[in-house]
Amino acid sequence: MAAGRKAEAKGELRAALRLSPDWRPAATLLTAMLSTDPAATPQDGEEALELARRLSESSANNDPNDLDLLAAAQAQLGRYADAVASTRRAVKLAEASGWKKLAGVIAGRLAFYESGRPYRAGAE
Repeated sequence: MAAGRKAEAKGELRAALRLSPDWRPAATLLTAMLSTDPAATPQDGEEALELARRLSESSANNDPNDLDLLAAAQAQLGRYADAVASTRRAVKLAEASGWKKLAGVIAGRLAFYESGRPYRAGAE
């Protein structure tokens, strides 16, 4: 997505969340964009972490997708040990739920965090 379109999309998602702060689809997409964009700023990382925490807390930290987003946001801010822990929990939850493909996708991000690198969209 072109930089201008990304900025526009982020603005639209932020506006949607101002109107409906608990709208999970908007929060999920904005969190993913902010935490995996190579051009993300430290402020983007902080916003992503706050959104990811809210998402994860709303599922009692039992949704592997939410924990995967939390890990990406943690890594965006250089909190790699936290990202590794969140990723491992997400993989464990996905496997326990029988979501083997999801577990594999999430586990693939672990190498980024263990080597002190944030995950970037399209980096597979």
